[in-house]
Amino acid sequence: MSKKNFESAETVILVNGEKEADALAASVLAKEKNAPILLIKKDMTPDEVAKEIERLGAKNIILIGGLNSVTQKAVENLKLDLNRIAGKDRFETAVEIAKAAGKTEKLILANGQSLVDALTASSLAQVENRGIILVNKDSIPECAKELVEKAKDILIVGGENSVKLGVKADRISGKDRFETAVKIAERAFVNPKQIALANSTAYADALVFGGVTGKVEAPILLTNKDKLPQVVKEYLERNQIEKIFVLGGENSVSENLFK
Repeated sequence: MSKKNFESAETVILVNGEKEADALAASVLAKEKNAPILLIKKDMTPDEVAKEIERLGAKNIILIGGLNSVTQKAVENLKLDLNRIAGKDRFETAVEIAKAAGKTEKLILANGQSLVDALTASSLAQVENRGIILVNKDSIPECAKELVEKAKDILIVGGENSVKLGVKADRISGKDRFETAVKIAERAFVNPKQIALANSTAYADALVFGGVTGKVEAPILLTNKDKLPQVVKEYLERNQIEKIFVLGGENSVSENLFK
């Protein structure tokens, strides 16, 4: 994804590929810094990622997550300027990311345990310059309360089964995650020519796309592995989509999907 969308980059954002929440919250920072999100392991940077950082000519690394997510050992061989953004958990890390990106006046609130709505909301966060704040289903984490109280514009993504808070906010939701993603896409882009498609339950491969969804003007929609939901089919037909980025291998999104 980085090779396709970045000829060069002064800054790269590194996230543990197993810490999905950190990668999703970082999507708005990726836009602000014009930086790709690259996935590494807790204690090492894979060779292909190190080579990509070199190809980009990067000078700075933003490391997302604390030492439980990514250790210093993982990046010590890169020998670049390093800035770590972290909190004690995914909720506080999301708050710190929003602050670092300067996106605190307008916020998106998404369920921090079931992260699929946060994934599809990344396009809207980038288009509308919103920070992504992770919350519990029925409460705002203590670390996020001040930010939410001071925000001038709050948008909740997902229905009340996902997020049910007593705060004044607009809401985007559908009867399920597929329809919610379509409604987010409709708000984020008028007549897009391309979209990204991710498995609704196995979306690790979609994490890095969250950082470029605004850049390439392609919302993220959700699908089952072998069957395209009707609401997604109708969206594709309405918008005369010319290109689809399939996020993930055959085990995530089957080639039979469009046959």
